[in-house]
Amino acid sequence: MSTKIIVLLLTFLMVTLQVQSQDIKNEKEKYVDRNVFPDEALKQLDALSDTKRISYIRQVDGDNVSFEAKFKFNNMKLSVEFAPGGRLQDIEVLIKKRDLPDGLYAKFDQLFLRLFDKYKITRMQRQYKPGRGYSGVSLNDYLENSLNKFKINYELELRVVEKNSNEIGHYEFLIDENAEIQRKRRIKKVIDDNEVY
Repeated sequence: MSTKIIVLLLTFLMVTLQVQSQDIKNEKEKYVDRNVFPDEALKQLDALSDTKRISYIRQVDGDNVSFEAKFKFNNMKLSVEFAPGGRLQDIEVLIKKRDLPDGLYAKFDQLFLRLFDKYKITRMQRQYKPGRGYSGVSLNDYLENSLNKFKINYELELRVVEKNSNEIGHYEFLIDENAEIQRKRRIKKVIDDNEVY
């Protein structure tokens, strides 16, 4: 058997397994009062300078509960997610195509055209996950000075036309800086979903 055939079979097998093992995003967001937020998260948010109108959100995705603060900071639309105990989980910045590093959008395009007949990116965020040594550093310090110390991924929401079926679907991808898929979830659209931005 030639090498090309083996590579094609392995690629097909990997894509098939990836599709079969995909998660479903069944996320519900609800605006909540500030007093529902974890105390530790509020301390970090209260120490921020230059914020505009913080929205407090309780987010449920399956069995996972988290708290999210959405606001503007230095002209960026931010979403800061906390665990129920107040520990920072990630920071997401709403971005546009022009905000991506050179060449990355072309890699996204190749990836999505391999997976779908057509696609449209409906939402794009740069996601910063805190690394080791985060504790003790204020959220304000990180936002002002140290986002480059975070692990960077890109969270993309897509509206797609599935290959071979022409079925329309919605997906969320978490993709690293090398355009490698970290997570792929089909989005279950719910009528009462809150789109905050």
